[in-house]
Amino acid sequence: MNKDLATIVADYADDAVMFTPQGPVQGKPAIEALFANVIFPMATEDFMRNMKLGRQDIVGDAVYLLWSVDGAIPMGVDTFFFKDGKIVAQGFGMYAPDAGQG
Repeated sequence: MNKDLATIVADYADDAVMFTPQGPVQGKPAIEALFANVIFPMATEDFMRNMKLGRQDIVGDAVYLLWSVDGAIPMGVDTFFFKDGKIVAQGFGMYAPDAGQG
């Protein structure tokens, strides 16, 4: 996983929204904070090595990813919606039985 925040956040529209189980996160600064404080700490080398992409569907400006991490997360989902080459909305969810549902 690329952990360069500037590069990742550049893919999002200024007013993009990420829907999470804890509620929506909107705008580049909030999305950057989510990556820095939640996603990056979770995405260790071991986590990434055991990550498997189960399904990828692209229809028009929408992308659906179904993924898992052996031994930790039996199911994770990301759905992206693009406009003018930028992510305008993303839905994220995962089931991690040992860590509670997030």
